[in-house]
Amino acid sequence: REFARAQRNDEPLCLALLDLDSFKAFNDTHGHPAGDAVLRDAAQQWKRLLRLSDVLARYGGEEFGLVFPAWPIDHALAVVERLRAATPGGVTASAGLAVWRSGESQEQLIARADGALYEAKRGGRDQTVTAPETAPGALVRGRRVPQVLSASRARSLQNGSANRSANSRVETAGIEPASAIA
Repeated sequence: REFARAQRNDEPLCLALLDLDSFKAFNDTHGHPAGDAVLRDAAQQWKRLLRLSDVLARYGGEEFGLVFPAWPIDHALAVVERLRAATPGGVTASAGLAVWRSGESQEQLIARADGALYEAKRGGRDQTVTAPETAPGALVRGRRVPQVLSASRARSLQNGSANRSANSRVETAGIEPASAIA
């Protein structure tokens, strides 16, 4: 629905894929009930940091999808960094972020966000990578969009000003909603 709205109104739409780092090892060490608790806690923590219009859903395993309708990438990037910093249980998270380009299909947008997530994992985890087509190094509101954000950069963005709501909307979009584990 948000994708169709972005197409219809030619508005920005950002997609983030977040993955809990080394989650299999966490489950192996602490057990599946502890892993399930971390998934629930992450969904609850993250929902508190989102706007009502943002859509958070469990994408599979320890991966979550997050849609930011009508928001430019610099705002979405700041929120993703806050989410990563708020990840509970001593677990870190990696993220891939892409902004929809006019004429691009949903599948292409997902593939770009997934590719960015893969690069975040491959680059050492605990970071956010923007999809190359999202123009890393491009000017956004007078600032350069970074390709990779380190954990220290994430902490510096943590105190930014994003709209927050404890009542953030969660939709399924064909995947398990984060609220189902919250």
